[in-house]
Parts: sequence; C-alpha cells; structure tokens
Amino acid sequence: MINSSSSFISIEHLAVLGVTFRTAPTQIRAILSQADEHQDAPSQQLIQAGYAQGICKIETCSRIEWILSAKEAKWCAEILKASLIKQMQQRHPEWIQLQHQTHCFHIKIKDAALDYIFRIATGLDSLVEGESAVSRQILQAFQKAHQKKQIDQLLGHLWNHTGKLVHQKRKILPQKTAVGIERLVSSVISQTYPHTKPGILVFGTGEIGRTIFNFLKAQDYQDIKIFNRKTKDEFMQAVVHSPIVIIASGAPESWFSLPKTELAKAYCIDIGSPTQTFFPTSKEKECSSWTLITLDEILAHQKTELPDCVYAQVKKIIEQEKECFKNNIQYLKKIQFEDFSDYQLMQTSLVQTIGSQIEDKKIQKILSKYHYLKNKKRKTIKN
Repeated sequence: MINSSSSFISIEHLAVLGVTFRTAPTQIRAILSQADEHQDAPSQQLIQAGYAQGICKIETCSRIEWILSAKEAKWCAEILKASLIKQMQQRHPEWIQLQHQTHCFHIKIKDAALDYIFRIATGLDSLVEGESAVSRQILQAFQKAHQKKQIDQLLGHLWNHTGKLVHQKRKILPQKTAVGIERLVSSVISQTYPHTKPGILVFGTGEIGRTIFNFLKAQDYQDIKIFNRKTKDEFMQAVVHSPIVIIASGAPESWFSLPKTELAKAYCIDIGSPTQTFFPTSKEKECSSWTLITLDEILAHQKTELPDCVYAQVKKIIEQEKECFKNNIQYLKKIQFEDFSDYQLMQTSLVQTIGSQIEDKKIQKILSKYHYLKNKKRKTIKN
C-alpha cells in the first residue's frame, strides 16, 4: 500500500522564503547566497532528508528567494531560514545583527506564494517595475534547479506557467522599452552631469557590465571604455583621470581599492552585490576625492513605475495565469486520486485472487505494467 498524501500534487505544498533590497543590504544577501552554495548547503540537505521535494533558488541584484515544494511547506521554510542564519553566524559573524536575523526574511505560502512568484517574474515586485532582467533570471533559476534535479512535479508545472506568463508579459512590455539597472545608472550620471557627457570607465565584462556599457554607448556617451581583470593595469592608469567609474564585477566580497583621483571630484558607481570597492578608512576616502554611490543608494533614490493602464494589463495576465495554474493542479490531483483508488482496488484484487504466496515484488511489477498501459492511453493535459 502507498501513502496517498505523499504523491498528491497541491498548491498547499508551495512556499517562498526570501530576502529583498527592502529588508537587507547587498552584503547580507550575498552572504546568504554563499551560505547555500557549499557542498552541505541547507537547501540540499532538506531535499536529501526528504523534507522538501523540490527547491529553486532565485538570485538577482536586488533579492534572493527560495521556492520550496514540501508536504509541510511553511515548516520547511522555517527550517531553511534557521539553517541559513546558522550558516551566516558561523561564516560571517561580523555582519550579523539582531534585526537581520529576525526581520529581513519573509515567508509566503500557498496562494500568497504563487502570487508573489508571478509578481517577481513580471517585474511588478521590482523597484523598477516591469524590468526584463528579472524575467530571464527566474527562468534561468528554474533551469539551474532542473539541472541539479531539484525540480519536482509541482515546481515543474510552476516553471511551465511562469514561462507562459513571461511570454505574455513581453507582448505587453517589449524588452526594448523595459527598465533595468542600466537605466538607473544612466539616470544617476545624468543627474550628476546634467549638461555634459563625461568620460566613463566600466569595470566588469559580465552580463551586467556589458549591458550598461552598450546602453550608455547608445545614449551618445562617446568617451566610454570597458575593462576586466585581464586589463586591470590599463584600467588603473586611466581611472585617475576619469570623472565616472562604474564597477560591475561579481566578486563575493569587497576586493577593489581605487587610487587617488587627479580630478577635483570623481564618482564611483558600484553596482556589485556585495559592494566591490572599499576604502580602508574614512579619512582615506575623504582624501581620495571619490564619491562612492552604491547599488543600495541607487535603489533607495530611484523609483520607476509602470503607467496605470500597463500595470493593470500585467496584473490581469497574472490573475489569469494563477487561475490556469490552479485549475491544472486540481486536474492533476483528480487524476492522481483516481490512480490511487485504482491502485488500491487492483492490489486488493490481486491479493485475493492470486493469494498471499506471491511475493510483493511480483505484485508491484504487475501494478507498474498496469499503470504504464493506462498512462500510455491517457491524453496529454491541455494547459
């Protein structure tokens, strides 16, 4: 006999644990990410112990979220939260403060979790509403979890519906009009130099660095160059004469120290998570003539909202996809229940007819063949 509750797919098994830019700085979010990357990662342990059937980690420049599929979803999220805090305390005690332990995490379950995931996927929960980058990142997160074999049936269907939702959102908000970090950086530069196009150096040739470089180039910033660690020496020579420096590297901790600028005033826009640049002392920062602008400061002073009519359109497709997802889950649950009832009847019938002398393995083999033939005839679910 099998346990019916363990095999049924249900939205009751869905939960989200996360930390965003609203509740914790980039350093805390980066440390959290590191805490779940090693061999004995808390999320991996939950799956190995059988507490969670699936986990997908979403990480962007402004948030880190864990989507969980578990029979006891809220309890599982609480266990993961406690494990992550413990890892943070052990690895980086200097960053741990009471408010970070108790208030920076949020947990959402069931319908609230589904709504939250879809709001993230469409960019409605971003500071820059409707941004396109987060849509790509959440789908890439599902793909990565799939490669790690951490996607179960519930998260698989959630992945499918999230992809459909993102596709619909792109019809409403074409990527060329979407807003991302590159526009925020451009806005900061425009506010700092409203009447001129200053020279700019970009350090970091990853996806974000290249995106910012190409966007600024398209905005008629002619004196702009991009560097990486291989060309760091050339960058260090040029940086002392540059009024704007953008740091877009992706190191797990602060590692970069800028030399003293030869200009009266220069700006370093550091969009790393965590902050990539550091000044050993406040006196050195003051003497260096650099003004450091971090990602948290950019997010705190910038707010880009969608027009009301567009927001309403995106909200509408979220509600439609939520309904479609829940209907799909209910249909699957009904099929699973029918299969389980058939399984019980078949098993009882076999035992009564054949007798108790037949080994359990032979019964299981007959039942497996029965389910294979039944599933072969079943029509594909129409989403």
